[in-house]
Amino acid sequence: MKPITNTRKPSRRIIRDTLALQKQFPNLVTLRTFSKAHALAGLRVGYGFADPDIISALDRVRPPFNVSAMAQAGAEASLKDAARIQRAVKHVAKEKSKVLPAITKLHQTVLPSVGNFVLIDISPRKGQEMFESLLRRGIIVRSMDEYGYPHHIRVTFGLAAENQLFLKAFSGGSEAMILTLKPQATKGEIEAITKKIKDLGFSPHMTHGKEFTIIGVIGENAIRTRDIFEAMAGVESITPISKPYKLVSREFKKENSVIDLGRGVTIGGPGIVVMAGPCSVDTKERLLFTAEAVKDAGGPSASWWRLQAPHVSLRFSRPRGKSSEIFSRGP
Repeated sequence: MKPITNTRKPSRRIIRDTLALQKQFPNLVTLRTFSKAHALAGLRVGYGFADPDIISALDRVRPPFNVSAMAQAGAEASLKDAARIQRAVKHVAKEKSKVLPAITKLHQTVLPSVGNFVLIDISPRKGQEMFESLLRRGIIVRSMDEYGYPHHIRVTFGLAAENQLFLKAFSGGSEAMILTLKPQATKGEIEAITKKIKDLGFSPHMTHGKEFTIIGVIGENAIRTRDIFEAMAGVESITPISKPYKLVSREFKKENSVIDLGRGVTIGGPGIVVMAGPCSVDTKERLLFTAEAVKDAGGPSASWWRLQAPHVSLRFSRPRGKSSEIFSRGP
């Protein structure tokens, strides 16, 4: 499909006088929706007007009961409430005057629109990636892949608070990204990437995995510099991260974290480790009673464990066999 290049200011004459055009062009079909200014998107209702011959032809292929009785009742009631429609139109115009300049400041191309939504060119980023990133924050936009524009998203103007949430998320204020380096990336290339991250005011977090080396880039609007790093030698791919606790996310660290406690005990490995303890400082006698019960039950699943309180310290081990032994008692 041919890229969108039209940036002319749209005409409002056609929008306000379609009935006059209907008389000039008998083959013209005008469609209207109740999903926008009427705020009835959930009812999926709209209407159209055209030459009677065209309407008759459309009626022959129209499926029966294509609009529910509830949708028709809602649409009729909305048409009678002209004051509410005017309030909605004014609200959209007001919010649009705030949102569009904010998007333009982010160096994004905004296509002309006279509706309650706008088409944004976010090249070189993919619309589907942006859709998924915003969705994780509870914000729904529409990617335009199905229309042949993979680098565009459609955004509808909502309430003032909703629009501000979108702008904050869209600007990448709380996003990070992961740079996955090529397996053959040289030391010099890695140093150059790390230096560029710092020069841009971000914090690099490097992790050396078994297969790849990855660098987490965290900082205000970090995602906005994606195209800079995509062009750098040694970078294999870039993954945006919008979820909290980025440094412990699977995107940042794909391998399990394994903590070695010593004596063959590891947390995060293939085995199951159970950690438990008293919820409060207990008496020496009760701790000893608990320890004996653990011993009689076959001992802990780990090789050793410890119970500690201000007045007693117990350590247990199971070097051989199934039973455990108390081998030290503190005062």
